[in-house]
Amino acid sequence: MSDLEHTTLDTKPRILQLAIQLFAQKGPDAVGIREIAAAANVSLNTVMYHFKSKENLYNQTLLYVLSQIRNQDSIIAKNKPHDPSDPLQVANAIANTFNDFMMDLIQDHKMQFVDLLARAIYSQQPAAQQIILDVPDTIPQLLFDYIKPAAPNTNLGEIHFLINIFWTQAILYISGRTLINIKNQRPVDSQIPAIAYKHAAFQLSILFCRHINLPDPQKSDELQSTSYTAEQGPFSNTNINTQAQTSVI
Repeated sequence: MSDLEHTTLDTKPRILQLAIQLFAQKGPDAVGIREIAAAANVSLNTVMYHFKSKENLYNQTLLYVLSQIRNQDSIIAKNKPHDPSDPLQVANAIANTFNDFMMDLIQDHKMQFVDLLARAIYSQQPAAQQIILDVPDTIPQLLFDYIKPAAPNTNLGEIHFLINIFWTQAILYISGRTLINIKNQRPVDSQIPAIAYKHAAFQLSILFCRHINLPDPQKSDELQSTSYTAEQGPFSNTNINTQAQTSVI
C-alpha cells in the first residue's frame, strides 16, 4: 500500500471511528490491530504510523468519546432557571438538563460511545479509568453556579459526585438495553422507546435534588401521560435512595 495512504486526510479519523465501533462491540482485549486495519481498509503499518500501538489507539478512542459526551455546555445554558433563587425552578431545570443529556446519549451514533465507556468503566481497567478521571469536565461547575442560590449549603464536590452518578447510571442503563429488553420480554435487538430513557433521567434528577435538599422536580406532561416507565429498571422509587455509587465518569 502506498505511503500516500499515511497522509490522506480522512485516514486517521476513519481508523479511529472503526476502532471505536470494534472496541465497543467486542472490548479492547478481543480486537487486534490487524482487524482494525482490515475494517478501515488500510495496512497494519498505516495504523501504527498514526497511533503507534493498540494501547494508544484505545486510549485515543476513549479521549475522543469523552470529548463528545461531555461537550454539553449548551444544554446547561438552555435549561438555566429564570430565578436561580427559586428551589422548584432549579429542580425543574436539573430535570430538564438531565433529560436533554440522556436524549443526547441515545442518538444512534453515540450509542457505541456509551458502549465503549461502559466496557471501560465496568471492566475495572486502571489505565482506562485514569484517562476518564483526567479528562476535564466543566459541567459540575456550570451546574453549581446556578444551583448555589437555591441550595446554599451545597458544595462543588457534591455536584461532582452527583454528576458522576448521573453519567455512570445513564451509561449503565443505555448499555444494558439488551438486558432490559429480555426483562420486559421484548426482542433482544428491539429499540428501547425514548420515553423509557426519559423516565430514567427523571428518576436520576430526583436523586440529585434530594441529595442537595431541593424539592422533587415536577414531571412533564409527557412523563405523566406515559405508562412505559423506567421504574421497570434500576431507577425505581423504592431504590432511589440506594442507587448512589461512586463513579469514575
